[in-house]
This record gives sequence, structure tokens and C-alpha cells, in this order.
Amino acid sequence: MKDIQIEEATNEAMLTAIHKSQGVIEFLMDGTIITANENFLEILGYSLEEVEGKHHRIFCTEEYASSNDYMTFWEKLNDGKYDEGEYLRLGKAGNTAYIRATYNPIFDSSGKPVKVLKIASDVTAEKRLETERQKQNALIMEMSTPVMQLWDNILLLPVVGLVDSKRVQLIMEAALQKILDYQAKVLILDIQGVPAVDSAVANHLIQITKATRLMGCTSIVTGISPEISQALVNLGIELGDIITQATLKDGMRTSLKSLGLQLHETPNDR
Repeated sequence: MKDIQIEEATNEAMLTAIHKSQGVIEFLMDGTIITANENFLEILGYSLEEVEGKHHRIFCTEEYASSNDYMTFWEKLNDGKYDEGEYLRLGKAGNTAYIRATYNPIFDSSGKPVKVLKIASDVTAEKRLETERQKQNALIMEMSTPVMQLWDNILLLPVVGLVDSKRVQLIMEAALQKILDYQAKVLILDIQGVPAVDSAVANHLIQITKATRLMGCTSIVTGISPEISQALVNLGIELGDIITQATLKDGMRTSLKSLGLQLHETPNDR
């Protein structure tokens, strides 16, 4: 008897602690709201009277509430299965909130689920900060891979900094889009600002040149320093039929020549 009393007291203390720090709401198995604590109501801006007896779908977008995913969500809970994750929910004022929550089926003595206890925390600020950070990172990446028109049918893409698989995808997307926009025939990839070229970077460059070739555009890689040349030889990397030049000026000359044009230099240019 004493052990049962201790267990009940422990459970009561745990529930009290959860209510103090978390949002808590209870549902019948059909999604009808039974009750909710102040923490939960505060997240979405409702009073208890406004949600009591209503269906869980009042917190969901119309699109989600009418979806198969939403139907499956409640079927899963009715099967007595637990669910957790981050969920987009609508507040009373139509504002959106992100909630990290667990949906916990509660069973009767026969093992049948009779209600659902949801324990939630508001992660809206955290989610928005994450979204903003991703946007800033994408903008920085885009700014670090500018594609500019040097001449009719000739584009320049100066690559500065480290090149990884994520960035090479951005470079490739930007280059291919500009090739399409300008109907370019030559793309100069200047890698003078890349601190080091290893096998991974070399393979990335090969991927870009192959992709541009499929668009009917020739890629010329410039900025090949003696150090980079030696590194590529030591690594045994074959660049295949990729056209390379030591300087951007040489690359420009080669580009014009491939289009049947010629760069005329003044004495000061030499």
C-alpha cells in the first residue's frame, strides 16, 4: 500500500512539474478538446472557454486538416501509437506558431486508448531564427558565386574561398541559369581565389564543366597557379579535356578566339 502511495505521489509531482514548464492539452480519441493549461493556451492566444469542446483542427491550416496525413495522424493515435515532432499550428489571431510536442495516448484498464495527452513547448522564435539563418547563408553563398557577362556569349564566374559539395551545387545552378539567360557559348571559371585544390575540388570542377557542355557552352578554367598545377599532378588528377589557362587574361583571349574574335592589345596592356 505504501509503495502505491509513493508511486501516486511521484506521478502527481511529475504532472505538476510538467504543467509548470510545458503546454499541456487533452483530447478525446476523436480529436475533441477536453482541457488545456495556461501555458498551452498562451502559445496560441486562446482562452479555455474558446477551445473546450472544439476539434483539434482549429489549430491547423485548412489544407493540412483536410489532408490524408491528418487523417493518418489520428488513426495512428487511435491505434495507441505515440507521435512526436515539430508542428506548424495556427493561433487565434491567424498567426503561425511552431510547437515541439508529443502526443501520448492514455489507456484504460483494458488497454484501450481513451484520450490523448499532448505535451508541448513553443519553438517559434527558434524556428524563425533558424529560417533567417538559412536565408542569410543562402544569400552569402549566392553573393560568393556571382556570374557576370564579360562579352557577348562570354560569362565569368570568379570562385573565391573553399568549394564543397553544397557550394558546387549552387555554383552549377547559377552558371547553368545564366548560360540559359544569356545564351552563352563560353564560361570562364576563375579559381585564383580558391586557396587549395584537392581531388574533391577538382572533381567538382569537372562536374561543372560537364554540365555546361551539355548546355552547349565551353568552360575554361583560369587562375591555375604553379602550386595548384603541382598539387594536381601529385594527386594524379586528370582534368580530361577541360581547357585551362594560367590567367584570366589568357582565358579571355582563348574565349574570344573560340568565337572567331581576337583581343587586340595596346603597348600598355603588355
